[in-house]
Amino acid sequence: MLENFSEELLKNVATECSMFESIAQVQGFGASIAALSGDEQPQCDNCVHWLASTCSIFRSELYSMRD
Repeated sequence: MLENFSEELLKNVATECSMFESIAQVQGFGASIAALSGDEQPQCDNCVHWLASTCSIFRSELYSMRD
């Protein structure tokens, strides 16, 4: 079952993440997508490490927020 996370949470975590790597950049689409949209922000579910929210970095951040 996939969990739903707010877009704000996904952006906040990704913005702080030193391991964030855009799927679009890795696939070579980054330049064309960036040209179409001026204010793209990193977002966890657009990262190669996301893996349906099983990313250990995301999970660590999520659990630290709950404490």
